[in-house]
Amino acid sequence: MATYTLTTGSDTVTGTSNNDTVNGTAATLNSGDSLSGGAGTDTLALYGSGTFWVATLATFTGFENITLNNFTSGAATLNLGNQSIAITGYGSGQEIVYLGSGAISLQGGSGSNTIYSSSSSSNWNAGNSIDGGSQGYLYLNWSNGSNSASYDLTTNTLSHISYVFGGGTNLTLKINSAVAGGVANFYGYGTNDQLVTSDATLDLSHSSVSGFTVVSTNTTGTNFTVHDIGTAFQIAGGSGTDAITAQGFAFSADQRNAIFATSSIERIVDSSGTYTAPPPKPERIHADDWIGHRHRHCRRRHRECHGRDAEYWR
Repeated sequence: MATYTLTTGSDTVTGTSNNDTVNGTAATLNSGDSLSGGAGTDTLALYGSGTFWVATLATFTGFENITLNNFTSGAATLNLGNQSIAITGYGSGQEIVYLGSGAISLQGGSGSNTIYSSSSSSNWNAGNSIDGGSQGYLYLNWSNGSNSASYDLTTNTLSHISYVFGGGTNLTLKINSAVAGGVANFYGYGTNDQLVTSDATLDLSHSSVSGFTVVSTNTTGTNFTVHDIGTAFQIAGGSGTDAITAQGFAFSADQRNAIFATSSIERIVDSSGTYTAPPPKPERIHADDWIGHRHRHCRRRHRECHGRDAEYWR
């Protein structure tokens, strides 16, 4: 195993066949560095606070790991390129990671850990696995985010995420119960932002939702499990037969009526019982409309009869 230490100049490192480590700081990692790992499992170990621009290195290839070792009161900010790599945080200092398009496996440290996706949803990688550590915050479509962006999170692994924040108008996040189980809060900042599921069940009992409408594309219907009233009111349902199951609380009659009146939910189940949406009211025709309809009908019949009489006497 070989260990290399970067300088403030432009360094060239070529790894061996062993497991090599390259040590650097924000002052010594610079755009002139060419770092090539060897055949082993190689690590770029970054120390302290500051901004680390891996994305702009002259060469960065053959490395499997990056460690952020931040025991300071400042933030360590890592800007990734398009390589697939594992990132591990150590220490109580804040960590901020800007993702590229490569698949990452991230383990946050014991401080605050913030992850920003690219402003383009096309750069979000289906293989991303993110453990937020003690405090994880994931921002999707955030900085100069595009409108109508769509992220499929169902292939990703998310855990210990305190908040998923969504930006941009008409943002769509496709989720399932496994994703929701790793996220404490979903918070949408744009207009018409949606959490979408295609599954028959969506367990939101570990999550709170605000600013997102929760929608089902399952034609049979989805059973949504919730643990708070606020999240229940974010659920719109879909074209199937959808239900809300309350875990650990009961709705009031007014709350149930409001959900039935403003969503496509057909059934509510809580600790007080099971409730079904009332049937839609039949369309009412006003008396004036009925008279007008009859008047138009009679006029049409008069023209038809008059026409036939005129033809007969001609």
